[in-house]
Amino acid sequence: MVVKICLFASLRDVVGQSEIVIDSVPPGNTALQVFHRLARRFPGLRRYRKALLVAVNQEYSDWDQEVSPGDEIAFFPPVSGGAA
Repeated sequence: MVVKICLFASLRDVVGQSEIVIDSVPPGNTALQVFHRLARRFPGLRRYRKALLVAVNQEYSDWDQEVSPGDEIAFFPPVSGGAA
């Protein structure tokens, strides 16, 4: 199955692009398994794993969320700050 990966902030910098399409993702894979697959291709992503948030189809998700063909998975660091 094919899934679309969206990367933000420092993750985008590591990979060099904001979107990647991954094909041949086995049915029943979780968001975490997809991240590990991406991190094998881009090892610099591994250091961010513990601080990342994940969304599946534009909704915050748990890492154990199963993904389906055509899903969009977003990985991003927590958002903070803002002007006081």
